[in-house]
Amino acid sequence: MRGLAAALLLALLPSELHATDPVGRLRVVMSAGWGEVRVDGDWHGLTPVELELPVGVHRIEVPETTWHLAWSGEVLVPDDLVTLTVDRPLRPGSVRIDGVPRSSEPYKRINDR
Repeated sequence: MRGLAAALLLALLPSELHATDPVGRLRVVMSAGWGEVRVDGDWHGLTPVELELPVGVHRIEVPETTWHLAWSGEVLVPDDLVTLTVDRPLRPGSVRIDGVPRSSEPYKRINDR
Protein backbone atom coordinates (compact mmCIF):
# COMPACT_ATOMS: atom_id res chain seq x y z
CA MET A 1 0.00 0.00 0.00
CA ARG A 2 2.86 2.40 0.78
CA GLY A 3 4.36 1.84 -2.70
CA LEU A 4 1.06 2.75 -4.33
CA ALA A 5 0.67 5.90 -2.20
CA ALA A 6 4.21 7.01 -3.01
CA ALA A 7 3.64 6.42 -6.73
CA LEU A 8 0.41 8.47 -6.64
CA LEU A 9 2.10 11.30 -4.75
CA LEU A 10 4.98 11.39 -7.23
CA ALA A 11 2.54 11.44 -10.15
CA LEU A 12 0.74 14.45 -8.63
CA LEU A 13 3.90 16.48 -8.01
CA PRO A 14 4.74 19.13 -10.61
CA SER A 15 6.89 17.71 -13.37
CA GLU A 16 9.58 20.35 -12.68
CA LEU A 17 10.40 18.68 -9.36
CA HIS A 18 11.37 15.38 -10.94
CA ALA A 19 12.46 16.50 -14.42
CA THR A 20 15.96 15.47 -15.43
CA ASP A 21 16.23 17.05 -18.89
CA PRO A 22 18.52 20.09 -18.87
CA VAL A 23 16.88 23.39 -19.83
CA GLY A 24 18.49 26.45 -21.38
CA ARG A 25 17.24 29.95 -22.09
CA LEU A 26 17.10 31.67 -25.46
CA ARG A 27 16.55 35.42 -25.79
CA VAL A 28 15.48 36.50 -29.29
CA VAL A 29 15.77 40.19 -30.19
CA MET A 30 15.59 42.08 -33.48
CA SER A 31 18.25 44.50 -34.69
CA ALA A 32 15.39 46.76 -35.85
CA GLY A 33 11.64 46.55 -35.40
CA TRP A 34 9.87 43.47 -34.07
CA GLY A 35 8.91 40.02 -35.30
CA GLU A 36 7.00 36.86 -34.47
CA VAL A 37 9.12 34.00 -33.14
CA ARG A 38 8.55 30.36 -34.03
CA VAL A 39 10.62 27.60 -32.44
CA ASP A 40 10.51 24.17 -34.05
CA GLY A 41 7.31 25.27 -35.83
CA ASP A 42 5.47 26.50 -32.72
CA TRP A 43 4.60 30.18 -32.13
CA HIS A 44 6.34 31.62 -29.04
CA GLY A 45 5.46 35.31 -29.08
CA LEU A 46 6.82 38.62 -30.32
CA THR A 47 10.34 39.95 -29.94
CA PRO A 48 11.96 40.66 -27.63
CA VAL A 49 11.20 37.32 -26.00
CA GLU A 50 13.05 35.03 -23.59
CA LEU A 51 12.22 31.32 -23.73
CA GLU A 52 13.07 28.23 -21.71
CA LEU A 53 13.88 25.38 -24.10
CA PRO A 54 15.40 21.92 -23.80
CA VAL A 55 19.16 21.98 -24.36
CA GLY A 56 19.98 21.18 -27.97
CA VAL A 57 19.50 22.44 -31.51
CA HIS A 58 16.27 24.26 -32.33
CA ARG A 59 14.93 25.70 -35.59
CA ILE A 60 14.13 29.40 -35.12
CA GLU A 61 11.93 31.23 -37.64
CA VAL A 62 10.85 34.86 -37.89
CA PRO A 63 8.21 35.11 -40.66
CA GLU A 64 8.17 37.96 -43.16
CA THR A 65 6.24 41.13 -42.52
CA THR A 66 5.11 43.96 -44.75
CA TRP A 67 8.58 45.54 -44.56
CA HIS A 68 11.01 42.68 -43.82
CA LEU A 69 11.91 39.35 -45.39
CA ALA A 70 11.66 36.12 -43.41
CA TRP A 71 14.61 34.79 -41.40
CA SER A 72 15.30 31.24 -40.22
CA GLY A 73 18.19 29.29 -38.80
CA GLU A 74 19.23 26.64 -36.34
CA VAL A 75 20.49 27.62 -32.91
CA LEU A 76 22.25 25.51 -30.31
CA VAL A 77 20.71 26.29 -26.92
CA PRO A 78 23.18 25.49 -24.10
CA ASP A 79 22.23 25.05 -20.44
CA ASP A 80 22.69 28.80 -19.95
CA LEU A 81 21.28 32.02 -21.45
CA VAL A 82 22.11 32.76 -25.09
CA THR A 83 20.95 35.82 -27.05
CA LEU A 84 20.08 35.62 -30.73
CA THR A 85 19.95 38.97 -32.53
CA VAL A 86 18.05 38.64 -35.80
CA ASP A 87 18.92 41.07 -38.58
CA ARG A 88 16.30 40.74 -41.32
CA PRO A 89 16.77 42.54 -44.64
CA LEU A 90 14.13 44.93 -45.88
CA ARG A 91 11.81 43.75 -48.63
CA PRO A 92 12.47 45.25 -52.05
CA GLY A 93 10.04 48.02 -52.82
CA SER A 94 9.14 50.62 -55.36
CA VAL A 95 7.49 54.00 -55.52
CA ARG A 96 4.91 54.95 -58.11
CA ILE A 97 3.95 58.57 -58.62
CA ASP A 98 0.53 58.98 -60.21
CA GLY A 99 -0.17 62.03 -62.32
CA VAL A 100 3.47 62.92 -62.97
CA PRO A 101 4.71 62.39 -66.56
CA ARG A 102 7.76 60.10 -66.89
CA SER A 103 9.67 62.93 -68.53
CA SER A 104 9.24 65.27 -65.55
CA GLU A 105 12.17 66.24 -63.32
CA PRO A 106 10.80 64.66 -60.03
CA TYR A 107 10.23 61.31 -61.74
CA LYS A 108 13.78 61.24 -63.12
CA ARG A 109 15.40 62.19 -59.80
CA ILE A 110 13.56 59.46 -57.84
CA ASN A 111 14.27 56.69 -60.36
CA ASP A 112 17.93 57.61 -60.83
CA ARG A 113 18.83 56.76 -57.23
